[in-house]
Amino acid sequence: MKKMVVLRDVSLISLLFNFVNANDIILPGFSGPIASSIFLELINRIDPELSVKLHETKKPKPYSCTPLFHIPLSKYKASKIKNFIRIPRGSKIWFRVSLAGEEYAIKVLKSLISCSNFSFEIFNSNLELIDLEYKQYNFKSLLEESMREIENKWRKSLSVKISFYTPTRFAVASTGRRKEPKFSLFPEPERVFPNIARHWNSFMEWKIPLEELEKYVIDFVYVTDYSLKPVTMKTTHGRLIRGSVGYVIYRLAEKSQAEILLALLKYGEMFNIGTGRSVGIGVNTVEII
Repeated sequence: MKKMVVLRDVSLISLLFNFVNANDIILPGFSGPIASSIFLELINRIDPELSVKLHETKKPKPYSCTPLFHIPLSKYKASKIKNFIRIPRGSKIWFRVSLAGEEYAIKVLKSLISCSNFSFEIFNSNLELIDLEYKQYNFKSLLEESMREIENKWRKSLSVKISFYTPTRFAVASTGRRKEPKFSLFPEPERVFPNIARHWNSFMEWKIPLEELEKYVIDFVYVTDYSLKPVTMKTTHGRLIRGSVGYVIYRLAEKSQAEILLALLKYGEMFNIGTGRSVGIGVNTVEII
């Protein structure tokens, strides 16, 4: 594990934990809540108060997790997974955690620097940390990276492919009469961008005007292709997670705000998209095509 150095002006961090398991492990089909628990327990070993604060923070939470994986994300097919996954002993098991907000990002980095015990016991198998990779960002770096890509790749318009690897869903607002939650399973641009922007605005220094963003998306972002499948996955305590996996392609047809939209998608790639970010719902990758 390389030595960690906390940089100045850190608003975002992305942590990639790599473990190896001593014995075979049987995991539920969707292990996002387990990954979240491992992360919070790591923080608890050094800073219990911070761990509680991260866990109990109401929506939106300042962190997101992926489930536990033992294969590259590009090879992960949620639609083919049944209720349980068997992971052979000696596998490289990984998950990613992202944190937003300078307060949380720096505190978590300092806690991990101080942590000396990275081993865990889950499902009768020991997990031993073999590597911890991390990246640090701020809002300016995301925007500058997006601007460079727009300048290099804009050809009258720009097409972006978003691939969803874990169930993705969006909460539908209620008039107050509905007692149970309702979700949309299709990633319409009019849901995706405001969803990311609301999380962004909760933690980032530079705020995005939601009303202007929504108007721009309605006028200039088109769905040109998609291949999506609704899936239901079993998680801890027998609970079920339902959402869509697959991909959608957007065409950004007007350049003036394109770098903002691309920066939002990069942020959504780090923090997941839709509801349930903190437990691994909405894991995705973004690619300009």
